Amino acid sequence: MRWGVFCIALMIAGASLGAAQPPQGSAQQNQAQPTTQPAPPTPEKPDEYQKPCGEHETNRKSDLCAQWKAAEAADRAAVAAEESTTLNWWQLWIGLAGAVGLVTALGLTIWSNIIARQSAEAQVRAWLTIEFEEVIGFRMVNKQPHFKARLKVENVGKSPALAITYWMGMAFGGEGREHLDNAVGRYLKTNLDWKEGSLFPSDNFVRKTSCEHNGEPPGITKVSVYLIAVYRTALSRKTRITAHLYDVIDTRRTKDWTIDFRDPPSGDRLYMRTNKEFPGYAT
Repeated sequence: MRWGVFCIALMIAGASLGAAQPPQGSAQQNQAQPTTQPAPPTPEKPDEYQKPCGEHETNRKSDLCAQWKAAEAADRAAVAAEESTTLNWWQLWIGLAGAVGLVTALGLTIWSNIIARQSAEAQVRAWLTIEFEEVIGFRMVNKQPHFKARLKVENVGKSPALAITYWMGMAFGGEGREHLDNAVGRYLKTNLDWKEGSLFPSDNFVRKTSCEHNGEPPGITKVSVYLIAVYRTALSRKTRITAHLYDVIDTRRTKDWTIDFRDPPSGDRLYMRTNKEFPGYAT
């Protein structure tokens, strides 16, 4: 009885031990196979967006296709508008450059015509000269000096001189240039209506003329006399002026070139010398 129980217990222990130890063949297979990591999941490729209608396809029954075509047309219109704007800017700048060039060319043409006209007028216009034909000299009237001379005005140009005006003036103290300019300025402002007339080419006239000094007798001083002729040409309405300035010289007073009005010079003792600083001008 005891041996039977012992045998049964021994059989149960062996069976338990055998179940607890795995077979060697399986362990060796597990050691031989390498351990591998699971691969990451492959992302699914998204579906490509499909146009609702092709390039040249028109599906009038599909509202989506019509919207798609409208969007494409709007995009093409925007691109065309941008290109048109760029082209318009280029046309604008080219037009401005052309306008500047045209205005410049027009200005140069006008200036060239003015120069050509002035050159042609200078060759065929009237030119007046005014000079002493005879110097009579000083005369004291009421203790005031008067200067008298015969003046010759001649047209040396090639066309008539119109509306001729001329006169002679006297200045003291070396102020002949200022007096001459003031006399011309007063004439241009008032436009005196006393005119001698007209002169044809190579014609001339001689007139006896006098000028005087108003005020106290000047005593001993330098004396200047100026001659002025104003006229117009037949080719222009512009006023033309010829002016000359002379120093009155007493040959007896060569040190200071002054005139003593207590004994003014006359005849051979009187000499008219062109002013060195301002002989005159002609326009």
